[in-house]
Formats: sequence, structure tokens, C-alpha cells
Amino acid sequence: MATGPVGGGGPFRYRLLVSADGGRHWATAVTGTTRLNPQAPGVAALGFESPSSGWWVSDPRSIWITRDGGRSWHRHAVG
Repeated sequence: MATGPVGGGGPFRYRLLVSADGGRHWATAVTGTTRLNPQAPGVAALGFESPSSGWWVSDPRSIWITRDGGRSWHRHAVG
């Protein structure tokens, strides 16, 4: 589960939460703060290509990647 920007100039606080028991308990895997451009479109997306490989767009400048089913996430800067 993840939060993403919904507009405004920020600062915007985002979080990526993970569960290892089918959603009964959740833990924060990634958290951060960014200032968004209020003229830019809101961007937030979370997807998995397989049970182990996925991505999360937390803000217009960051893509987070997992290769272990969401246990760990690594940020990749965009633009």
C-alpha cells in the first residue's frame, strides 16, 4: 500500500507500507518528504510485474524498485 501526491505545493509526505501476512499487519518500508510543483500533474502508482519484482512512483522525481517481493526498496531518481 502506498500514498502519493494529490496536488498542492507541499511539502508532501509519502509512505510505502508492506505486509507479510496477507494484510493483517503493515510496516513502513519507505517514508519521505518532497515539495511538489502545484502546476505539475499528480503522479502516484504502485505495480508488480511478478510476485518478487515491482515499482512505486512516489513523486514526479522518484521511482522505487523492489526485487524481493517488497521487503526492501531502492530509490531511482528521475529527471
